Amino acid sequence: MAMPVFAHGRIVAFVVAIAHLSDIGGRPWSADANEVYEEGIRFPVIKLMAAGELNKLAMDLLMANVRVPNQVRGDIEAQLVAVELANRRLVELLDEYGFSDVERIADGIFRASNEAALRELRAIPPGVYTGSVESDGWDETVKICATITIASDRVTIDYRGSSPQSRFGINESFNHTYAYTIYPFKCMMNPSVPNNDGFTRLFEVIAPEGSIVNCRDPAPVNARHLVGQLLQAAIFRALADVLPGSVQADSGTPHWNVLLRGVDENVSFSTIMFFNGGVGAMRDQDGASTLSFPGNVSNTPIEVAENVAPILFRSKHLAPESGGVGARSGGLGQVASFESLWPGVMRASLLTERTRVPAGGLAGGQPGTPGQVRKNGEVVSQSKGIIDLRKGDVLEFRTPGGGGYGQSKSAPLSSSRDVSLEKTMTNAPEIASELIVAIGSYFDLMYDCDVSKFDTVFYPSAALNGLRDGGINVWSAAHYRDVLSKRKSPKSQNATRHQEVLLIDTASAGQAVAKVRVLINGTMFIDHLTYLKVGGEWKIAFKAYHVESK
Repeated sequence: MAMPVFAHGRIVAFVVAIAHLSDIGGRPWSADANEVYEEGIRFPVIKLMAAGELNKLAMDLLMANVRVPNQVRGDIEAQLVAVELANRRLVELLDEYGFSDVERIADGIFRASNEAALRELRAIPPGVYTGSVESDGWDETVKICATITIASDRVTIDYRGSSPQSRFGINESFNHTYAYTIYPFKCMMNPSVPNNDGFTRLFEVIAPEGSIVNCRDPAPVNARHLVGQLLQAAIFRALADVLPGSVQADSGTPHWNVLLRGVDENVSFSTIMFFNGGVGAMRDQDGASTLSFPGNVSNTPIEVAENVAPILFRSKHLAPESGGVGARSGGLGQVASFESLWPGVMRASLLTERTRVPAGGLAGGQPGTPGQVRKNGEVVSQSKGIIDLRKGDVLEFRTPGGGGYGQSKSAPLSSSRDVSLEKTMTNAPEIASELIVAIGSYFDLMYDCDVSKFDTVFYPSAALNGLRDGGINVWSAAHYRDVLSKRKSPKSQNATRHQEVLLIDTASAGQAVAKVRVLINGTMFIDHLTYLKVGGEWKIAFKAYHVESK
C-alpha cells in the first residue's frame, strides 16, 4: 500500500506499508497451485482512497472474495493508519527544517551510501566466481547456479544454468530474486549501509525468463520465498574462498510456515505461524538456533498461537544434534507439535523446505539434519501441500539445522567424574569441560535419586513435555522430580554404572547439547540433554532418552 505525500501543492514522496493479509481468496497460501489465477484475487494498481474517501467498490470486491472479511478489513485499516502516520510525520519534518521537498536529503543519503558501499566493494578481489545450491523443490530437486562478476564499481550476478520454472508455486518473480540477491552482499560488505538506491545501483542481476528465478506469467508464485531465501547460499558459496570470514554455511531456511484455516456456519478463523530452523555457521561463530535467515520473521509464541487458533501445543523445544558438525557448528532446528481442538476440519497449508536436501556445510563442515513434518506420528510425504486435521489430530514440525563451518577438531578433555571422553566431539573445549562437570552432577542425581539436588541440575522452568514419540521418552520436570522421589536409587541396590559422553555441541555461548550413553545393570540408555547457562551454571532445559538395549 502506497500513499503520496504532498507538500506545497505537489507530490514530494511516497510512503509505503507492506504486510500480509489474513486471506486473499483463491487457494490457501500454498505451493500446490498451477497458475497464478488460483492463488488469490488480483487487482491492478488502483486507488483505495480518493480525496480522503475509501473506494467502497474495491473494498466490497475484496471482502466478497476472502474467507475472513473482518480480519482482512482490519489488516487493511492497520496499513492505512501506518501510511497516514508516516505521511504526517514526513510533512512535519519538512516543515520543521524548512525544506520544500526531500530531493537534497535523498541525494545526500544516496551519495554517502554509495561511497561507503564502493569502499567495501573495492576490498573484494576482482574476478569471476561461481557457486550453486540445491533444494527439495516440489517433485524434483531445484538447483540454483550463480556466476558473480566483481569489478571495482559493479557487481553482476548471473543465474543462467539454474533450474527451469516449476509447474507449482515455488517460482520466483524477478523483483523478489533481485531483493534476495543483493541482501547477502549487504551482509558481507557492510550491514550498516542504508538499503537505498546508493547501495542497490551497484548491482545487476541477470535471471533468465522461464527459469525458477524469473518465471513467465501466469506461472504460480505464492511460495516463491522457498526458492528466494536460498539464493544467499549460492552467493556465499561463490565467494567463500575470497571472503572466508564473511560468508556462512547453508541455513536451515527458508523459514517454515503453516497456514491454518477453519470455516463453518457460525465462526471462522485463519492464522499463520512460523517455525525457524538453524542458521549456518561462520568461520568465527556458531550458527544461531531457530532464527530466520535471510527472512526476518520471528518464532510465533505459543501463547499467541493458542489464542488466535483452536490448537494446543504438545511440545516446543530445540532439536538436539540437528546442527551440522564442524569447527563451528550449525544452529539447531526445533521440534514443535500441536493438537487440533477445532470441532470440524482444520485445513493446514504447509510451506517447508530442506526435508530431503539438508543445509550444506562450508570449508569441510558437515550438513545439518533435514527437517520433517508428521501427522499423528506418520511422516507427511508432500510437505508443501495441504492436509486436513480433525479434532485430536497432532501435527509436528522438525525444522532443519544449519550447516557447519570447517572441519571438526576433537579435543581430549579431562574430568574428575566417572565419564569416558574418548569419543567426545566438541567445537568449544572450554565450554565442554564445564559441561562435563554438569553432566556428572546429573548422573549423580540419577544414581542417588537425591531430589534435593534437582534444582541445581535442572532449569526451574525446564521445557520438558510429557509424551512418548517413536520410543523416545520426554518427561515434564515436575513428573521427573516425582519419579525420582519414589524410585529406589540404583546406588542403594549396588547397581553398576558407567556413562560415556558421545557428543557435546555448543549452539551458542549459553546453549549446548550433549548425547550420553549410560549403562546401568546391563540396560543401556541414550540421553539427549539440552543445556542452558543460567546464572553462570549449566542446567538442563530439555531431556529426551530412549532405551538402546537390555
